[in-house]
Amino acid sequence: MGVVQLRQIKTYLEKTVSVYIDVQDYQNKSEDERLSATLTRSLAAFAVANVADIDVELAAASVIDGFDDNGVDAIYFELDDRTLYLCQSKWSHDGTGTIDLGSTEKFIRGVRDFLGLRLDRFNEKVNKRSVALIEAINNAARIHLIVTYSGSEKMGDHPHRVLDDLIYDLNDTGDVASLDIITQEQLYTVVSAGGRGDPIDLAVQLFDWGQTKAPYQAFYGQVAASDVAAWGTQWRQRIFSKNIRSFLGGSTAVNEGIADSIRKTPGQFHTLITV
Repeated sequence: MGVVQLRQIKTYLEKTVSVYIDVQDYQNKSEDERLSATLTRSLAAFAVANVADIDVELAAASVIDGFDDNGVDAIYFELDDRTLYLCQSKWSHDGTGTIDLGSTEKFIRGVRDFLGLRLDRFNEKVNKRSVALIEAINNAARIHLIVTYSGSEKMGDHPHRVLDDLIYDLNDTGDVASLDIITQEQLYTVVSAGGRGDPIDLAVQLFDWGQTKAPYQAFYGQVAASDVAAWGTQWRQRIFSKNIRSFLGGSTAVNEGIADSIRKTPGQFHTLITV
C-alpha cells in the first residue's frame, strides 16, 4: 500500500480532473458517497485521457458511471484511428485491493452487451448518445479495454484470466482488441511526472546530418548523449508522451500499426548501428 503515492494521485485528480466530472446524481447522497463517486469517475477519465491521448475535459464527458452502467464506467470513440475505448475503474480510499472477479465479470458482460448493441441494458447516459455510439460500434477498427484501480496490489489470476478470455474471443477472427490494466504504480508514474502537461518544445543540435528522399523523405544525424540525458532529467516520463503514451506497457492502434509494419515491411524502416 503506497500511502504517499495514493495521496498524491488523489490530490492530482481533485485539482485537474474532478472539476470536469458530473456528480449531479449524487446531490442527495452523503459526502463520503459523493467523494467516492467523484474519484472513481475521475480515475476513469484520467485513464481514458492518457491511454487515448485526449484532453481531460473530453475524457470526462465519456464517463457513464452510475446506476445501470452495466459495469462500464467510460466509453470513448476516437474517430481518427477508429478506436473504441471501454473503461472500468475503482477507487480505493486506503490504497489496498484490486478489482475483484465479480466486478470484472460485470464489466465483461457490459462490454459484450455494448458491442452486441444491447444498449437498453445501460443507463440514460448511454442512451442519450445511442445514435453516436451505435455508429462508433459499427465503424470501430480497434477495441481497447481499460481496467484501472487505485490499489497497489496485482490483479488476481481469476479476474485476469476472464479478461484474457474476453480479448481472445474478440480476436477470434482478427486482431482487433487489446487490454490495459492500470494500477496505482502506473497512475503514480504519470502523476509524479506532472500528467500529460503541455507539449515539450526543445531545440535539438544535430551533427553530421543528412537526408534521404526515397522511398520516403527522412532526415538523420547525431545528437550528443549528454543532451539526451539532459532532456530526461528535465522532463522525465513526459518526453515520451504523444508517441509512446504515458502508461507503460499500453498498446495503441498507432503503436501496434508500427509494430505490424516492422514485421511485414521491414525495408521501410531505417536502422542505424553505432559502435
